[in-house]
Amino acid sequence: MTNPSEFPPEVPVVKPVAEKSYEEMTAEDRLAHDREIYQREVKERTCADCATYVKMHKAIIVPAEEVPEEIKVPGKAWMGATLFQFIDKNGNLCEIDVRFEEIQSLLSHVQMSDNERSTPDRQYYHPVVVNALDVSSFFVNELKRSGFNIEHRTPEAIKARGMSQFQFDKISTAPKVGSAIEAHKIKIEEESRKQRMEELNKGLEEKPVNLDEFDF
Repeated sequence: MTNPSEFPPEVPVVKPVAEKSYEEMTAEDRLAHDREIYQREVKERTCADCATYVKMHKAIIVPAEEVPEEIKVPGKAWMGATLFQFIDKNGNLCEIDVRFEEIQSLLSHVQMSDNERSTPDRQYYHPVVVNALDVSSFFVNELKRSGFNIEHRTPEAIKARGMSQFQFDKISTAPKVGSAIEAHKIKIEEESRKQRMEELNKGLEEKPVNLDEFDF
């Protein structure tokens, strides 16, 4: 009878990191994986200058027909720490959460923090531009040379009040801009509610309720 101790110990198969699922990776491997994805995304999104970045990444948040006339001036804009809002050539209100590290003309001013953040489930890679308030001034100045008329709250004044760049963005939206955004959100919610009601009513019309099915 063969003695089990005569067999060599089983050697566990170790997969290369590239073949592992995210759940199988170690915390260190996951951070390296996240860092690689982030760097690839930045490379794909990077633009040569601020004007090109705005053109490539703008998102319309309020259509022209709903923008108040007093602010519907193409090129009029408002800047926070990273939040840039402006009126495009068609009168739409647009918005971009600017990632300064993706604009080549600003890279010499950008200071990055190679951050790692934690949640109850895992750690993840989350780099941050630590001097966004300062870099926003360079962003604004470059866009002004491209013809934008930008209202930019002074970063120095915000710093003096002890506010973070994220708090700065929360208060940096001009009242008229904030009102237009809120009114558009309410309109979209109301249209969505009406659509749901119409679909519900249509369903009831197609399938009438048979009261005989209920035991009163």
